[in-house]
Amino acid sequence: MIPIVAFNLINYAVGLARISWWTFTWTTGLGILPMTLLMVVLGDRLASVSGEAGLVVLAGVLLAWLAVKLLRKRLPPHRPGRRSPARPRSGS
Repeated sequence: MIPIVAFNLINYAVGLARISWWTFTWTTGLGILPMTLLMVVLGDRLASVSGEAGLVVLAGVLLAWLAVKLLRKRLPPHRPGRRSPARPRSGS
């Protein structure tokens, strides 16, 4: 539900790799555990948040989302596997 990690992309890549089903299962569970715990704790805390505090949190989340969206437009796209151009050597 949170698009931080593209799990489908990871699953396809792992499907092409030669790792055992058991290794994939326990490492996936271990990798998902921190975010799952965080979401459970935050969800539990949301039930006890007052109206004003909830609006402040919602505004903060929306501002953070907007900032990330604007920064992504300004930054050049990341292209894996490409190296930065070689710098000319100075001196010797």
